[in-house]
Amino acid sequence: MIHGTGGAIIILMPEGAIVGGNMLKRAVLLMAVAIFALTCTLCAFAAEKQVEKKAKQWFVLKDKNGKCSVHQEKGPTPKSIAGPFATREEAVKAKEKECPKPEKKAPEKKMPEKKTFEKKTP
Repeated sequence: MIHGTGGAIIILMPEGAIVGGNMLKRAVLLMAVAIFALTCTLCAFAAEKQVEKKAKQWFVLKDKNGKCSVHQEKGPTPKSIAGPFATREEAVKAKEKECPKPEKKAPEKKMPEKKTFEKKTP
């Protein structure tokens, strides 16, 4: 004989013993584990998408002394002169174009001037 009790089905045996209670516990546990696994998967996927949105990009920055450097930032800054770039290598190439290194000149050697002293006569 089968009786419906709310959302669960309980099978009564002729002796009156309830069969299916253990099976019902297993089904509920299986559903809870499946929901937990699905929730974890969706949360991990959403978190990965958030990380991709806020990914830092590479910029070429110039400081107040005129020195250029490559930095990873979330967005452009007032010191940015080139960018954004997806990779550091692209930013380094742009830095070489935007801020060429001045050619080093050999320092000129100056000869010290000869000082002559005159004797003062009283």
